[in-house]
Amino acid sequence: MLQSLRSLAFRSSSRIATQASRVAVYYDFAESCHREKVESVFDIGANRGQFASRLRMAGWKGRIYSFEPLSEMHARLAAVAAKDPEWVVADRIALGDILGLQPLNVASNDGKSSSLLQAEPGGELYGSAFEFVRTEEVHVVPLDNWVGAAAPEAPFAIKIDVQGFELHVLN
Repeated sequence: MLQSLRSLAFRSSSRIATQASRVAVYYDFAESCHREKVESVFDIGANRGQFASRLRMAGWKGRIYSFEPLSEMHARLAAVAAKDPEWVVADRIALGDILGLQPLNVASNDGKSSSLLQAEPGGELYGSAFEFVRTEEVHVVPLDNWVGAAAPEAPFAIKIDVQGFELHVLN
């Protein structure tokens, strides 16, 4: 009995420590932005807005620009961001190193693994198991093109979570 209680206590304290370290990341990011006098944060691959929401909880008050190409997630993101006048949701586009229409592979796991890349054999992309259930056409726009048209406040920080397409965004 005592052994199982120790095991349960260890698992619970491990979960709490893991959650605390995850929350600390947002406070560290917000602090870095303040220290570096960042005016805007780009949340590229925003999904439902989890990153931006947590960044707000960590005290970031500056402008946030969120990008999400998946139609269902983009709609959910826009609804969440609508309550915050300093949170701008870009049109439903993907950022990348080309300009044009491209198929977006929509994943079965609430869109979290949706990607402009193909899945690895066996339905895995970076260790996450899922299936692509359909494709959506999405406009891909280079970040430089978007920045030039939108003229966001500089300097800015960038968070990118685009399922292996990061280098294409940076290029």
